[in-house]
Amino acid sequence: MPPQEAPPGTATLSTPAWSPTRYGVDQPRDVVVPAAVEVLRNGVLGTGWCADDQCVLSLVQPTERLEIRASGASTAEVVSLQPPKTSMLVQGKPVVLQLAPPGPDDPRGQLSDVRITLAEPADVTLDWRAPDGASPDRVPIIVGLRMVGPGGNESAHVLGQYPDEPGHFERTYTLPAGTHTARLTVDAHYREMVCMPMTFPGGFTPTIPDWCTLPDADGPPTVRLEWTKTEPPASPPLVERVEAADITLPDGVSTVQLVEEPGPASHTFEVETGNDVVVVWTPAEVAMAYRWALSDDRWARGACEDAACRFHAVPFRAVTMQLFPENTAQTVTLNVANLALPEPAFTLRPGQVADTWVERVVEDDPRGPFLDFLIDVETPGRYRVGVAWTKGEPRPRIELLGTAEGIQDTLLQTLGGGPYDLAVYDVESPGLFRVRVLTCPTCADQAIQVELQHEDDGP
Repeated sequence: MPPQEAPPGTATLSTPAWSPTRYGVDQPRDVVVPAAVEVLRNGVLGTGWCADDQCVLSLVQPTERLEIRASGASTAEVVSLQPPKTSMLVQGKPVVLQLAPPGPDDPRGQLSDVRITLAEPADVTLDWRAPDGASPDRVPIIVGLRMVGPGGNESAHVLGQYPDEPGHFERTYTLPAGTHTARLTVDAHYREMVCMPMTFPGGFTPTIPDWCTLPDADGPPTVRLEWTKTEPPASPPLVERVEAADITLPDGVSTVQLVEEPGPASHTFEVETGNDVVVVWTPAEVAMAYRWALSDDRWARGACEDAACRFHAVPFRAVTMQLFPENTAQTVTLNVANLALPEPAFTLRPGQVADTWVERVVEDDPRGPFLDFLIDVETPGRYRVGVAWTKGEPRPRIELLGTAEGIQDTLLQTLGGGPYDLAVYDVESPGLFRVRVLTCPTCADQAIQVELQHEDDGP
């Protein structure tokens, strides 16, 4: 039976033009800001390393822009520091560096910088380790590397650790032509992350390394850094250009004026719990955000994609749409559709496979093509829902609908290259559970296969 649609709600939101002050530097600088303020580096949060009451934004480039915000109008002291002296790194000639603070009480901590110069864009592979951090009776010294160049921050964190050597890393950076700086620092948070007992959804508990109980290494660490390989980049590196700075920070301490950012324009739509809710707006290119809450301590917020917000089998009774100010005035008209779920297409039991379709329930359905079906589980354990499709067609996505008790999403899913994906669930008590398979809102209807298999008895 086609879903019953309540009359759609509408609302109009408007925001005036507003732009934050954009700060810049005329030469590469380390910028220190109070930890209490919010800093966006090229529009991205969380790009500074914070300790105590200060955060350091490493090697800010003249092409970059900083936005410094606070919850209310106030002032803040910002310090612009010249980077420490650097040495050159060339391919095939490793260097040994000591990580030490640039000066007494320097907020940047233990670090060392080296420069790399490229005549052409390239994939550059670096290998580094702390030779004196591999002692069997001391915690390994974990050194992080941030590669910063003409286009700003190229890499925010380290990847490519050797599994049998916790202090040994290799990483390939795709870099544009020009001079880049590699900053090496001691990763003070690594031990906290790997030595803290935790259990992830699905019952997975990482093994805590034996070295977690060892004492820290003594003295400033040394690092052996080598440029091992240079290859043409697989794709051209992205070099972002940003608008001119409103204020250039001089060396030393500056007092900056923080202006409170205006809040978003918002509208709350009442909806029916358990239904699908779709919010669309015009003009579609405007960025919108949402917020919904089940209680004071259970809520969600985020941004919308594909020019709409789509919520499936909603657990809430109201959703708030938000329009944040931009550098030009904005006006949007919102429409909300409250859509009842269709009848499940069929019921799957363990061991069964169904040839079926993802398709629109009605023409121009704003949800796009999808399939709802039930899985019937009589015995507790771990179960796999799989979906196969024709290679070359859009990849379907599997979603457990509703907040039914007795089943838990382990978040174990495959996202490989082949035309088969799966989602794994732990079933604690027998029941019928609703599953949705969907593609994209503008995708065509397509044939798929779905299956339910009993994996094991669970954790």
